[in-house]
Amino acid sequence: MSNQKGIKKLDIQTSVITKLLDKSNNRIAKALLDIANEYCFKIKNYEKATEYYERALDLKPNYIEALNGLAQHQRLKIKNFNYAIELYTKAIEINPKYEYLYFRRGICKVSLNDYKGAIEDYLADIKVKSEINSSDYVSVALIRLKIDDFYGAIEDCTKAIDMNDKNDFAFYIRGEAKFHLKNFTEAINDFKNTVEIEKEKMKITNVFKRFSLGNLKYYGKAKFEIQEYDAALKIFNKCLEQYPKHHFTYELIAECYGKLNNYEKYKINVEKFNSLNEVYLKKMEKYLALEKQKKE
Repeated sequence: MSNQKGIKKLDIQTSVITKLLDKSNNRIAKALLDIANEYCFKIKNYEKATEYYERALDLKPNYIEALNGLAQHQRLKIKNFNYAIELYTKAIEINPKYEYLYFRRGICKVSLNDYKGAIEDYLADIKVKSEINSSDYVSVALIRLKIDDFYGAIEDCTKAIDMNDKNDFAFYIRGEAKFHLKNFTEAINDFKNTVEIEKEKMKITNVFKRFSLGNLKYYGKAKFEIQEYDAALKIFNKCLEQYPKHHFTYELIAECYGKLNNYEKYKINVEKFNSLNEVYLKKMEKYLALEKQKKE
């Protein structure tokens, strides 16, 4: 009987000590996370930040804020996308409804060219979000374009437009998808809507000062495809007003003049394209050399 009482007393003591240790570990893990965030965001010592995030997790392996913090750190600062995916996955296992984990893991998968996996994560993110906005569907559509899922991109952009008919990017991406499906007339309507929405934005804010280059480029190309070469030229010239050194625009203008049999202007624009393209290629060469040095 006395043995049973002794065992019961020890069990109670063990339970109390365990609770005290848990509280202590929680406090220490929180302090380590705070230090990691300091190193990451203020001091910008990324090696130390990783060390302290991992120390917090050693103490408390299921500490979801530390998992998310380390995952964010690996994704944004270290660019170790595989490790970030591993951390996001563990956090999702602990709390599948924790917002943005799927989306952030999806971004990592995009960086690793796992586009189908990214789409799955973006859609999972939409399901768990407390508040969905039209840009969530545009994000999915953008990835669908990368795998030539044009019908899927159109469907997602249409959902986005149904939610917010002022989402210029949704019209643009849907227009691009229609362009690739050679549905040029409908694509033109979407590109035109994008321009109109962008015009309204320019009236409201000084931050939004220029039309989307991508939209204007595809808008002009769609006009070119239906043989409206003069209309295409007007749109491409609008590109040059805002992006005067965009070399490919000169190539598109040259193609228009070629179709209009204006060979003098065709030649001028081809020469301009070649000149700017040479500058662009040199810049790219320098950029790639710097990127190679960073990796070494």
